[in-house]
Amino acid sequence: MDDILTQIWSGILILAIIGFVVYFIIFPLFERGGTNKQGTTSIKDNLINESEDKERKENIIKRVFAYKYENLIYEIFAPYARQPKFGGGFKYQRWDIDIDLEDEFIKSEISRILCVPNDDAAKIFKELLDNLLLCHINYKNKSGVGHILTREWDIISRNDMNLDRWMESHQNVESKESVDKRREPFNLCHYYPFHKFVNEHGNYEVTASSITSKDTFWINFPDKVKIVFSLQALGIKYESKRNREDEINGKLWDIPNLYVKVDDSRYSLVLQ
Repeated sequence: MDDILTQIWSGILILAIIGFVVYFIIFPLFERGGTNKQGTTSIKDNLINESEDKERKENIIKRVFAYKYENLIYEIFAPYARQPKFGGGFKYQRWDIDIDLEDEFIKSEISRILCVPNDDAAKIFKELLDNLLLCHINYKNKSGVGHILTREWDIISRNDMNLDRWMESHQNVESKESVDKRREPFNLCHYYPFHKFVNEHGNYEVTASSITSKDTFWINFPDKVKIVFSLQALGIKYESKRNREDEINGKLWDIPNLYVKVDDSRYSLVLQ
């Protein structure tokens, strides 16, 4: 009997020691982060630091690559630069560019500015995407200025070229209207009368973009086409909170100059 009790208490003691080690030593290293009582870095923090260090090194390499093409990118997008009231996507800068340009138009501009054949311009375009000088975020076939020149332009030096400095040193930037004339052949936008679009795609359902949304709504079709629209932009005001979707739907149908704008597979409602 004494031997059995001794074995039981020994087992309990071993389990207690294992539990202590797991909870107070191993578990904090993986879950609590920071440093343990001896001041050593946790395994979790080491993994995070290694990942961040790797990403930083990759961004530095891309920023070095950008020295060759940063002026090209700024020249292409500068006609669309603006100074927003509350800041924009370009780190520490007054100027901002929030437009996406057609990929084929960008290739054409690369060819024009650098005086290279179209095939070479296409290769350069791909390199710009691969090195995050350009990016596809909102569209499949339209690109915006990439992360390296918007958020990581100063990863090597705060004295490097950025959009602010480029705009200050180029007082005669081509007008947006002038550039738009060259862009027109590459335009991916198409407009369809709302009634005609509905007849082709079938019955739809109006839903809010979120539970708390009071302005942005979606039109959902059976073929999974989704059209976004703003009540304010269309001049729509609803009175019934309980049946607001039905009320909004009725008012949409009564707008005579309502069109569906299809821009590189993105759908929205606009007034024409």
